[in-house]
Amino acid sequence: VPDNPPIRLTMATRAVLGALLANPGTHGYAIHKNAHVGIGSLYPVLARLETRGYVHSWWVGDTYPRRRCYALTPAGEALARQPRPR
Repeated sequence: VPDNPPIRLTMATRAVLGALLANPGTHGYAIHKNAHVGIGSLYPVLARLETRGYVHSWWVGDTYPRRRCYALTPAGEALARQPRPR
């Protein structure tokens, strides 16, 4: 993973970061509900955050339906806590 390259902090990205900060280690559908971000936007945001090293994920469950859980890395937590520019 590159050394946490910058990411564009869109409203959807900020909402996902906030949801993960409030509820670490949660699955995608719960993030969708808590962040009020559409499913079509959520997973691309999560993928970008994970690719850049701000989020890590893992699968839970041995049987169907398995769920993918997400949590902020230390860099992701620092990003989530950054104040919004005015």
